[in-house]
Formats: sequence, structure tokens, C-alpha cells
Amino acid sequence: MRTRKEIERWRWKKWLILFIAFGTVYNLFILLAGYLDGDGMFSSTDRVLFWAMNGLILPLMISITLSFSVRNASLFINDFNDLLNFHDKLLFHITKKGFRIQEQTKTIIHLTPTSWFYKLLKSWFGTEDIYITLADEIVIRGPLKKISDVEDILTWNPDFKK
Repeated sequence: MRTRKEIERWRWKKWLILFIAFGTVYNLFILLAGYLDGDGMFSSTDRVLFWAMNGLILPLMISITLSFSVRNASLFINDFNDLLNFHDKLLFHITKKGFRIQEQTKTIIHLTPTSWFYKLLKSWFGTEDIYITLADEIVIRGPLKKISDVEDILTWNPDFKK
């Protein structure tokens, strides 16, 4: 069995959207807190430094982290015909990791998360779903962290050894 993983490249537009969204929400919260406190937001040097650190750098770091963590990946699996019940074993181990089969056809399997947190992310951002395409080459597409888990299962689990 041979596996190959391709990772989606980092997209600066996704980062920019996340930076604007988090920056706007966070800075509105800071301005509201400053208004309710009664002191001017930029009345002293300490407050300007506070705003620079929290109003710019914190949304910048959050957006960079999220833009790198929501990347998708594809795992290509070849030469799996030697293993008995490969498809069943693969589905068993993926569902054991917290997924359930949403839709299954002859060539495509759509898996969705069972955890409430990942369901929330799926409904907000459309991430966290795994799609398996069955053919001469099995292609598994989904979030990078889940595809890495599947790759680890295929590499180290004794069920997938000859």
C-alpha cells in the first residue's frame, strides 16, 4: 500500500478576511469597554500601547493561526488490493475517530463529525467534513488534522499491514 498526502497552500485572502473579522469585533469590544469605563481610550501612552498590543497583534496572531489550521488536505491511497476488507477497515477506523457516515454511494462516502464542537465549526465554516472517493485510487479529502490522523492509522495500525 502506498500513500501520498497533498496539503492545500496557505491563502492570504482567507487570512485577510479572518484578520478583518476578528480585528473588527475585538476592537469594537475594546472601544465599548473603554467607553463604559469612562476614560478616554487614547488618553495616555499606556492605553495606546495596550490598544496596539491587543487591538492589532492579538487579531493578527489569531488570524494567522486560524488561516493555517483550517487548510484542507488530500490523501491518495494506491495498491491496497492486497489487504482483505480494506474499505471496511478504513471506514471502521475513521468512524472510531468521531465521524459518522452522512451519505454513501457506490463511489463517494461523505462523513460528518459527531462532536458538538466540530458540528458547530462545520455549520459555521463548512469545514470538518471528510469525503472519500473510491476507485482504483482511494482519495480522502478533508481538514488537515483529520487527514493526518487517517495517515497515521494507515501507517502504524497493524490492521493495514500485510
